[in-house]
Amino acid sequence: MNIPFLLIFVLAVAALVFSFHLSNLAQLAQLRRSGLYPPAGQATMADVERLLNRRLPTLAMRCYREIHGCSLRQAKEAVEVMASREEMGRAC
Repeated sequence: MNIPFLLIFVLAVAALVFSFHLSNLAQLAQLRRSGLYPPAGQATMADVERLLNRRLPTLAMRCYREIHGCSLRQAKEAVEVMASREEMGRAC
């Protein structure tokens, strides 16, 4: 493999990752403006529960991570426990 091809490949992948990151930031900004996601630094567990009630577990995990500063795995596990408790409450 020659060096110019490898360099072009690496730059293309970096550009793709960067554009994906910018897209996520733009989407999060839109969600904040619409009131669906709390302002930066102001998230609470009530927001996590509200997002779960709206069936938005990915956003609930992101919010949980923002509150607790934990890993994605920890947030996923915690949100899944919250969701299962909520499902049990609906079944009763």
